[in-house]
Amino acid sequence: MRNMSALALGLLIMGLGVYGAAAVTPYAFPGAFDAQGATANVVALFVMLTVTEVTTLFAGWVTARLVTDHRAGHAILMAAVGLTSAITVGAVRWSAAPSWYYITSWMLMPCAAALGAKAWERALRRKGQAVTRRIAAT
Repeated sequence: MRNMSALALGLLIMGLGVYGAAAVTPYAFPGAFDAQGATANVVALFVMLTVTEVTTLFAGWVTARLVTDHRAGHAILMAAVGLTSAITVGAVRWSAAPSWYYITSWMLMPCAAALGAKAWERALRRKGQAVTRRIAAT
């Protein structure tokens, strides 16, 4: 149950970051977006991409922090579930941004989540705590 709650919280954080970036960036760059919310402004897209990946990294860290074992695996699973949602939204809004933006974002999401999990594992090692690995059942 704890692992499922950690995945849900990680997904919530990741979703807030992805959709929050898309909602807030038009206010920061009002001239870069048209009436439908589409943009080709590289700076605005880079800001959205950065916010998305940083919050995904944080979501991976939170997920790894809260699960009981196999931290990186849970963080990547969280990112994969969030990625399916991002791909669905991206397919619907494909014309709102250049294709490089969507593809780059989708490729970096699992990497950012895994880096967040690895950051938590590194913090555990620094404290002298053991990082448990998943052990196959016999």
